[in-house]
Amino acid sequence: MNESPYFSIIVPHYQGSIRHGRFLRGINSLLEQSFKEYEILCYHDGPLLDDKVGFPIEVKATEKRFNNWGHSLRDLGIKEAKGKYIIMFNPDNVLYSYALNELHGKSLEKDKMFYNDNIIIFPVYMKGMQYNGSKAWREKGTEDKWQIVLSGMPVIKYNIDCMQLVMKTELWKRYNGWYDKSETSDGSMYPRFVKEHGARWVGKILGEHW
Repeated sequence: MNESPYFSIIVPHYQGSIRHGRFLRGINSLLEQSFKEYEILCYHDGPLLDDKVGFPIEVKATEKRFNNWGHSLRDLGIKEAKGKYIIMFNPDNVLYSYALNELHGKSLEKDKMFYNDNIIIFPVYMKGMQYNGSKAWREKGTEDKWQIVLSGMPVIKYNIDCMQLVMKTELWKRYNGWYDKSETSDGSMYPRFVKEHGARWVGKILGEHW
C-alpha cells in the first residue's frame, strides 16, 4: 500500500453478487494505473469471506453484513482513507490505465472557469465499449445501451455512477462520510455536493460502468 497516496480508491465487495473474474478485471484495472500514488481500500460485506478464490489486494471483512448497497462499506473507507482525494469504485467497474493520471492533472489545473478543486467529475461508458483495446462483452438486453456515455453533466440521478465523482477526503469527512444509505443515494448526494461546491470536469472518457 502506498504510504502517502494522492488517491484513496474505495471498493465495496459482495462475494457472489458478481463473478470473481469480473471482480478481478476491475481490480486489475486499478493495479495497472500509470499513476502510482494511490491506495485501494476494499471491504467485504460480512464476515464470511471466501479467500480461497484468491485476491490480488487486501480485502477486509466486516464483523456483520450491512446489506445496504455498499454504502456502509464506503463510509468505512472514508474514515480510513489517507489520500487527498477519494474515488468510489464498484467491483464490476473498470478504469482505463491513464485514468488516475488524468484525474491528477485535472486536480492541479488552475483556471478561473472552475469554482475550486474540491470535486472532479469524469465520463464513463455505460455497459462498456473497450478495455485494453478490445471490445467488451455485453449483457443480454443491453445491446441498445452499451455505447451510452454517462457524462455527469448535469449531475442527476441515473446519469452518473458513484465512481464518477472524485472529491477531497476532507470534504467527505465534513459531510460525515457517506451519510445517505438509501439505494440511489449517490443520485441525491452528488448533485448536492456539486451545487454547494462546483466541480471540475474531465472531457476524456476514463472508464466503464457495468
